[in-house]
Amino acid sequence: MLIEFSVGNFRSIKEVQTLSFVATSIKELEETNTFEALPKLRLLKSAGIYGANASGKSNLIKALTTMRVIIFNRDTEQNDINLHQRFFEFDNTMQLKPTFFQMILVIKGKKYRYGFEYYDYKVVSEWLFGTATKNEAYYFTRNLQDIKVNEKYFKEGSGFEKNVSEKNLFLSVLSFLNGEVATRINDFFIGGALSIIDDSQGLVNIMKNHVTKALENNDGFKSFLNELLQFSDTGIKSIKSVRFDNIDYALSQRVVQDEQGNSTLKSFVLENFESEGTKKLFNYGLDIYNMLTKGGTLIIDEFDAHFHPLLTRKIVQLFNSKANKNNAQLFFATHDTNLLDRELLRRDQIYFAEKDNEGATHIYSLADFKGVRNDASYEKDYIKGKYGAIPFLGDFEQLISNADETTQKN
Repeated sequence: MLIEFSVGNFRSIKEVQTLSFVATSIKELEETNTFEALPKLRLLKSAGIYGANASGKSNLIKALTTMRVIIFNRDTEQNDINLHQRFFEFDNTMQLKPTFFQMILVIKGKKYRYGFEYYDYKVVSEWLFGTATKNEAYYFTRNLQDIKVNEKYFKEGSGFEKNVSEKNLFLSVLSFLNGEVATRINDFFIGGALSIIDDSQGLVNIMKNHVTKALENNDGFKSFLNELLQFSDTGIKSIKSVRFDNIDYALSQRVVQDEQGNSTLKSFVLENFESEGTKKLFNYGLDIYNMLTKGGTLIIDEFDAHFHPLLTRKIVQLFNSKANKNNAQLFFATHDTNLLDRELLRRDQIYFAEKDNEGATHIYSLADFKGVRNDASYEKDYIKGKYGAIPFLGDFEQLISNADETTQKN
């Protein structure tokens, strides 16, 4: 499970910004929206981030994706790891500084802090700290090709320090060699415990194929997805998959009237017939099911796109509820102010992204604000600009006048 993610010098993010799932000391919605991950450590089950268009919300999620992609390349035979350098563009001095990623996790009852920096297609530094008797202990640290391993806590790393090229992560190499701790951390990123969803067409197609195949092989998921679509008022009575010409298709079944006026079920190819919102819910179904039944962290960009506000609210409520027995976590980027409700989200579950005059993204929580009343309307106060992170819009009516003037001059 995710405790904290930090990123610096990546796209619109200049200085290191941190997304934390650590629950603050506030008591609101504690029983439903938080859980005890370790003794004296309570985590949030969900969090959402708001901000104007181009404020950097999606860049935070892109940073998570990039960190995972870099860790995924664990083939020791392939030296060119293709480290994507996407430094902060609006300050030329940042082009000479590394990009920073760090994640703090709880895996099987132990806390780990792992991170790395890279610059010019090279790993500049890398580190792994973990649980010790009382305090955090270093497992390994790296400065360029100088790697120091703490044999007391991380024997699996000893003797392999020279096996790493400047373009490979030490953690990925050890995972490739089946190191226990390294594999455990690696699996969090690429083994299904962390799922990141955006609306890119390539990912949508992959998700659609995975869901369709899961309908054939997983009866528990099939039952869950059928009920999810029914409870969401899509009008679909059931969903199934069929294969034509070696291609899997999802079929939605709806009630239609025959020539005699009798009700009967008719199948439709989901991709061709259903609404964009229904298709999106179908595509998300497997990730939601896996997280709730196995545990993990689900990250969704543009969460509210094509969804009715009541549906997004229900999904957030599901993750925040006691029905979420495996303490799955949900993080989403959204513009849906309907979710800014103190009966749904705690103050520490609400994040904002805002750019400064340099174009640099800053991320902060509603819990950072002092003096927020217990009966405050988060939605109204946000729209009024009380918390920042809103667009400053010009006079749109003037657009027509200016266009007319330009046309007359020409």
